[in-house]
Amino acid sequence: MKTLRKIKKNGSVLALAICILAILLVLGVGFLSLGLNSRIVAIRDASVIVARTAADAGLAEAIFEMTKKLPNIDAISPTNNSLAGFNASNPANYTYQTEQARSYTSAGFTRWYCRAESQGSYNQAARKVVARLILQGLAYRPIQVQETVVLANSTVIGSPGFSDIIIATNSTASNALSMTSSTINGDVLVGVDGVPKDVIKNPGDGTTFNGGQFAATEPYVWIPVTDFMPSSLLNRSSDGNITLGKSATQTLGTPGITTERRYDYIDLDNSAILKIQGKVDLYLKPSNPKSKNALNIGQSAQLQLDPNDSTASLNIYMDGNLTAGNSGPINGIDPTTSTPASADAIRLHIYGLPNCTSIDLTVSGQFYGSIYAQYADIEMKNGFPFVGAIQAKSLTAKNGGTFTFDERLAEVSPFSPGVRFVIDRWWEGAVGETPPDMMP
Repeated sequence: MKTLRKIKKNGSVLALAICILAILLVLGVGFLSLGLNSRIVAIRDASVIVARTAADAGLAEAIFEMTKKLPNIDAISPTNNSLAGFNASNPANYTYQTEQARSYTSAGFTRWYCRAESQGSYNQAARKVVARLILQGLAYRPIQVQETVVLANSTVIGSPGFSDIIIATNSTASNALSMTSSTINGDVLVGVDGVPKDVIKNPGDGTTFNGGQFAATEPYVWIPVTDFMPSSLLNRSSDGNITLGKSATQTLGTPGITTERRYDYIDLDNSAILKIQGKVDLYLKPSNPKSKNALNIGQSAQLQLDPNDSTASLNIYMDGNLTAGNSGPINGIDPTTSTPASADAIRLHIYGLPNCTSIDLTVSGQFYGSIYAQYADIEMKNGFPFVGAIQAKSLTAKNGGTFTFDERLAEVSPFSPGVRFVIDRWWEGAVGETPPDMMP
């Protein structure tokens, strides 16, 4: 009897062991299958990511090639390439193409658009990116600084009803934007990953915000002035300087003709007038390193675009500083007659080179035009009225003042200085999917 019980007991243990082994086998096969499937999914997902990256690379290359071709706006035929430095034995490939850029007019403004498409592939995965590109110039934001904006009492920025970005900075530093008892008509944009309530000092301290405050998704990219400055002007020998004594007058240029000049400096004494006719391109570069000022406008002196010449315009490429004295209008209202010179912001552009580090606009003068000066600290004193656009290192408006953006400055053509294609709208999906129509 004992022997029979022992045999039965041994048989039960054996059955239990077989059951345990079967369970372990099922679990092992399950975990193996799960691991294998997870690896397959991971490989597929990784391939999709690589394919998407390849498509993005193709789109970036398309934008670069379209910008490089400007002012030519012809389409780019299908172009094949692969991700450089990525798995030489099994590269990720991409193909991109663009349509010819075309213009579109709405509400009196002309915009240029281009459709670009890129397909990326890796292993069995493929993705497609379609984007609407637009031409963007230097003054697409009214006020853009690299670092700080300081607005003193009663400064008014923008016009009522303006519903776009009016002030932007690349900075995320605390109190980079300081505004006291001012009025901001438009949105304020701080640097990437910045916190608006930290970057904007005392946003509730008597300042009225007729717009929102946001953080940028990408930084403002500065374009070196030498990239678009006419080479004939950059390589030109000096034509000396212009020095006008008190109340003196001189005309520069000829109606209907383009004039290029390079001067060491221009110095206008009190009440002097330098009148511009025709299209004039100036390169101001002080020959003496100790001489910081490239353009000095004395008290009540004027840099005037001839109001009787519809072809009058002025581009100043300045490798030194600018100082404008009390009541010294720059393309503004003639204080002696109270009539406008040209008073047209799209006819005057100042481009600051690396040695242009200071632009000082003093009491009750006027400025109609745009300033693009990456390295310059701009200071407007005692109610200086400004109509146009500002891109600079910093901006300080003391004791009030007004800034009005001339929206025509954002209207560009393939021939505009510093113009480039950027993404306006974007779609990504599978190769077989149909993207939405993004063209106007």
